[in-house]
Amino acid sequence: MTESERSIPSADEAFAEAQALSQAGRFAEATIRLDQVLAQRPDDPAALYLAGVSAHAQRRFAIAWKRLHGAFAVMPQAPEILFALGNLHLDEAAAAAAERCFRRALAHSPGFALARRALAQSLIRQGRHDGAEAVLAALADVDPSSVDDIVALVTLRLMRGDAERARPLLGRAAAITPEAARVHFLQADLARREGVAGPAAASYRRVLAIDSGNALAWQGLGLILAAGAGTASRPLRVALALSPAEDATWFALAESARNASDWHASAGALRRTVACAPDRADALIHLGNALDELDDRAGAAAALRQAVFRAPSLDQKALSNLATVLLQDGKVSEARCLYRGAVSLEPADPVAHYNLGNADRQHLALDDALGRYARAVHIDPGYATARWNDAMTRLMAGDWPNGFARYEWRWRDQEYPMPTHAPWWEGEPLAGRRIVLLGEQGFGDMIHFARYARAVAENGGHPVLECYPPLRRLFATLSPDIELIDVGASPGKVDLQAMLMQLPLIFGSTPEQAYAPIPYFSLPAAGPSLPPHRDGLKIGLVWAGNPRIEKFHKRSARLEEFRPLLEVPGIAAYSLQVGPRTADIAALGLGRDLVDLAPLVGDFADTAYLLSQLDLVIAVDTAVAHLAGALARPVWMLPTYVPDWRWLLGRDDTPWYPTMRLYRQGADRTWPPVIARVAHDLAALARSR
Repeated sequence: MTESERSIPSADEAFAEAQALSQAGRFAEATIRLDQVLAQRPDDPAALYLAGVSAHAQRRFAIAWKRLHGAFAVMPQAPEILFALGNLHLDEAAAAAAERCFRRALAHSPGFALARRALAQSLIRQGRHDGAEAVLAALADVDPSSVDDIVALVTLRLMRGDAERARPLLGRAAAITPEAARVHFLQADLARREGVAGPAAASYRRVLAIDSGNALAWQGLGLILAAGAGTASRPLRVALALSPAEDATWFALAESARNASDWHASAGALRRTVACAPDRADALIHLGNALDELDDRAGAAAALRQAVFRAPSLDQKALSNLATVLLQDGKVSEARCLYRGAVSLEPADPVAHYNLGNADRQHLALDDALGRYARAVHIDPGYATARWNDAMTRLMAGDWPNGFARYEWRWRDQEYPMPTHAPWWEGEPLAGRRIVLLGEQGFGDMIHFARYARAVAENGGHPVLECYPPLRRLFATLSPDIELIDVGASPGKVDLQAMLMQLPLIFGSTPEQAYAPIPYFSLPAAGPSLPPHRDGLKIGLVWAGNPRIEKFHKRSARLEEFRPLLEVPGIAAYSLQVGPRTADIAALGLGRDLVDLAPLVGDFADTAYLLSQLDLVIAVDTAVAHLAGALARPVWMLPTYVPDWRWLLGRDDTPWYPTMRLYRQGADRTWPPVIARVAHDLAALARSR
């Protein structure tokens, strides 16, 4: 015998080694030994069986099939071989074939508990839950102390939503093995399903005390904390460290960040969710919403388009979210098509009709918009937001009596809590009674409607007018008969109350007869002076509004788009811009052409004093434009294509401010054509001066 022959083990020795290696989980090494056995005994059923099981453990399915079928051909009635074939069928999603194997195994060995449990799993995979429950219940009855069978039965009952019959079984399992982590995990799962957060969290913590590496327990604890006031990020991050490809955990982490309005973190976690589970349409929808909050409209649209692509049978939410992003980005026609699709999917959903109405209004199809709002209100008569948007659409169309009447629905919207200082004034004689006039919405609205405080005083009332602190010095010039208080401050004892924006209805304002005692503010006794600049027509510019409302209204332009105005001969340009957009001047290197007045402005009274020294104000729809109009200063105002309701449609003047001229955007919704018209007229005005 040669040396090499002596190194080759016998078939029995190789098989014994393979068994030991397989039991130790060293399947690759076991396979080498089994190949040596099969080289000597190719029809050995035990070696074929063990080789098939080892190949299955290594996910080498083709080899596993070959070996196990070889074993089956030799011993077709061996329950272990049938059991192994059934498991292989289960892993390849052939649950019906697996069931047949397990039933044949049990026919030869009725007491084969592992095959019976596997049979239950094959029935569950086929959705045959009643049969699976009967199998597991029988196992639990045969051996009442078998925690494996009790746990399997509890898991199935919880999956079926049968908590009542799962609970006593869990108590039985906990009594048998009080330190079993899987039992505590199921108790936590049951408590979380029933919305009992405290006991659920306690059970998850018991699991982790026993098994600190249980990723699902960390995830469950994180989900509970994310739903409450606790800090969820730590347990969720531990879960991800243990199981980084778990999409549910990434999604929960994203929700935790969303609850904290941390949109960057939420978007990052949602991207990881989608990387782990590309078909999760809900994650794509949330990602689109997070990117929209970050003003990444292109990214938001891409994510939402992907959601629609991944789940074409999805409900209208994905379509509506995508349409909303496109609408904000000016893609009105596409948004309308998507909203129509959402309505066709959910014709009884009032929100779908409301959204389509908003898109119709952005297309200036006002009759269509009113029809959609009416449909939404027909479905849900208490839909305050739809009624409010119906009101603003009527106001834009010039139907002020009906529009202002319906505008009162804003008080049914939760965003606007109703004040309760005194009874509402409905236009009856005031006869010296003290009435608080409540301010609302932005600076421009309050400047616009402050005129009606004078009307109240002129009609015998003693008005107490709310205003924001930056408006107080300006509003003090309205009338000595008007008392001022800060917004939200107590007015003291009053007889009546009214909102400023109710007063046009009470006084019967219409586009033909608006209450316009222009000017209704006076200049303060002193204020800042214009800094020296070049000779010429003195113009003040405002190119951007309040950034908090820009997301939806797009009233702002870029200073770069205003540059042609600075190139008009014979003008001296000053910036009336305040806030972060004043930095645009230095960023574009325009400091010599455009004098920044922001350092001189402490409040609106200072702005008014500066306006009195200018020949013309050119502004987008902002409070400064309102102030210039209220002071009867010449002002050219630039409304968007779909303007605020007060600017009406199809006219270049406004009943509110006789000295205001409107330069409207065209259907392209861009500023350059508007600025070109303004520059042309500005050059003519400068030449005439």
